[in-house]
Amino acid sequence: MNRLYPIFLKVEGLPCLVVGGGRVATRKVGGLVECGARVRVVAPEASDEIARLATSGGVEWSRKAFEREDLSDARVVIVATNDPEVNSAVRREARARGVLCNVVDEPDLCDFYMPAIVRRGDLKIAVSTNGRSPELAKAIRALLERRFGEEFGRAVDEAGRLRDTVHAQVPDDPRRRMVLLKGLVHANELVEALDREDRGKVEEIIQLWKSFSSD
Repeated sequence: MNRLYPIFLKVEGLPCLVVGGGRVATRKVGGLVECGARVRVVAPEASDEIARLATSGGVEWSRKAFEREDLSDARVVIVATNDPEVNSAVRREARARGVLCNVVDEPDLCDFYMPAIVRRGDLKIAVSTNGRSPELAKAIRALLERRFGEEFGRAVDEAGRLRDTVHAQVPDDPRRRMVLLKGLVHANELVEALDREDRGKVEEIIQLWKSFSSD
């Protein structure tokens, strides 16, 4: 069994390479662009969406087959081709250069796996099956999406504003900040209210945070 270390990676401004230009590659490109990565696509042909992004300057598209030099400045590479030889070649070169590599649908060639993600504003819940069953991960994600509504995203947003306010008002006393946040956030109480869909209690807690933030 692989022992995975779960992280959320900051890719904003990070040079990332996608090898391939089809439907799956397009989806991977979109996810990287959404997170602010500097994306370069290497593929002789690419989807209309990748071509559009290249025209608008959202990504760089090298219309050619993969070459070793394409990894010269990449920090992360995602490989989405249907050519096993290309997939293996990119993987070998990435490992030699210390570049994190994900080969779609080839767990044995991956340094990391792409989890199924539930997004509710700044709340992100990642589901992984250790690369063994992406379809099951997607099914679990669908279950969690029904379970965690948009109100959870709003709660995270308001909690973030409260935290910013406490840090601004008590800049030089970490211990007092911690006491204030523990006393005000009521995280367990909020989650329990969200769980039982007690919108009145949720609103009460959020209004408390707002009133403190506006003082």
